[in-house]
Amino acid sequence: MDNKKLITLLCISVFIVIMATAGVTYAYLSLSDVQTTSNVISTSCFDVGFSETGDITPLSYPMNSGTAFTKNPYKFTISKANSCTTNINYQIYLNVINTSDLDASLMRYSMDGKTEKTLSSKVSLPVGADSTGISASYLIETGTLTEASEAKNLYLWIAETAGNDIMGKQFKTQILVYSQPQAN
Repeated sequence: MDNKKLITLLCISVFIVIMATAGVTYAYLSLSDVQTTSNVISTSCFDVGFSETGDITPLSYPMNSGTAFTKNPYKFTISKANSCTTNINYQIYLNVINTSDLDASLMRYSMDGKTEKTLSSKVSLPVGADSTGISASYLIETGTLTEASEAKNLYLWIAETAGNDIMGKQFKTQILVYSQPQAN
């Protein structure tokens, strides 16, 4: 009876050793790789242009939106120079430059000259966008470019609730337009 138990135990042990060896060998020989870079696809017919008139100059004293909408906005145009028939989805980001010392929460903006908005939620820039020299980014508009071009107006001003402690401070920004073809 003891020989039978010993043979059974030996068979089970050999089976366990074979299974463990097979599992370790499979894990060791299996190939696994993780991509750490972006996929970049180039096309010959998809191209987006950006043209501007002047610098982004926030109005330099606190005011309400009614007054801000009577001032000259920063004007820029997004255009597609495509031979494709694809529409373009775009996102417009307002990037705050590192040398700015005015708190972004005191700034107000409007893209339509009617609706006052606050720079409140920081966002990450899209993959591949250069964030050198940028302290914060705000997504201020998204849309679809269906025509050859679309003119944009950015009204940017200091909120009327700002106190005297903002005197001498600067708010430096840049616009980033990120685009991608619209999925069919």
